[in-house]
Amino acid sequence: MPKITLNISDEMLTQLRQLSEKSGFASLDDFLLSLLQKALEEGMGNQDDVNAEEEIRKRLENLGYM
Repeated sequence: MPKITLNISDEMLTQLRQLSEKSGFASLDDFLLSLLQKALEEGMGNQDDVNAEEEIRKRLENLGYM
């Protein structure tokens, strides 16, 4: 798995570690990977919503409603 370097403040790192521990993750890496996965899923879901809206708009236009 490729590795990346991320520069964040000491304060943010402390907060992330605390939240990771409260959430029951085995490591900070696992917690951050979980957050990134959720963000990706939400982003992809939003794209699906945009595509669905475009499709509905096209259908309404073809039917003469728009």
